[in-house]
Amino acid sequence: MMKTRMVFFVVALALVVGLLTLGMAPAAAPPEKGGAFPDIRLPVPTDEAQKRYLGLEGDKPFRIPEVKAQVVIVEVFNTY
Repeated sequence: MMKTRMVFFVVALALVVGLLTLGMAPAAAPPEKGGAFPDIRLPVPTDEAQKRYLGLEGDKPFRIPEVKAQVVIVEVFNTY
């Protein structure tokens, strides 16, 4: 009985750790100078004025090239 509980605990722990790390993307190297910005999707703002400012339509996530502008400046903060 004790062995069964221990096996169940180990399997449950492995499952929880696996699910928690599933959403973590591996660290990618930063883009090279003059290189392309990574193809990431961003959430659409809920504020209609912000959506109009960016030239976005709909509620699906968008990519940087979809912003209606000649230049897009992306500021990256280090959160560590």
